[in-house]
Amino acid sequence: MAPTQPSDAIPEIERATLRCVTCCILPFLMLAYFVELVDRVNAGFAALQMNHDLGLSAEQFGLGASLFYVSYVLCEVPSNLAMERFGAWIMITWGLVSALMALAVRPASRTSMP
Repeated sequence: MAPTQPSDAIPEIERATLRCVTCCILPFLMLAYFVELVDRVNAGFAALQMNHDLGLSAEQFGLGASLFYVSYVLCEVPSNLAMERFGAWIMITWGLVSALMALAVRPASRTSMP
């Protein structure tokens, strides 16, 4: 007797997988790319006034933005792993650090305000 192959099972699994990817994952990825694009465009619009206010040149702003995005990409996975261990404290700390960035008043900002 020849072994039977489940010829109908594999196409059904493939259909279910494609359906899940199409209906669940792709819309989420499209939304994530849209939000990321809006974030980059907003940084460019903010640069128009911010560069003048802070006395930054276009090169200084480009370097700062590049360093931000590179450090964000490099630290994203370790921060998610740390969040599993420390819980919400890492999110609170990140929020505080981000809020403290409002104290930057010039390219060589120090701890004292003018």
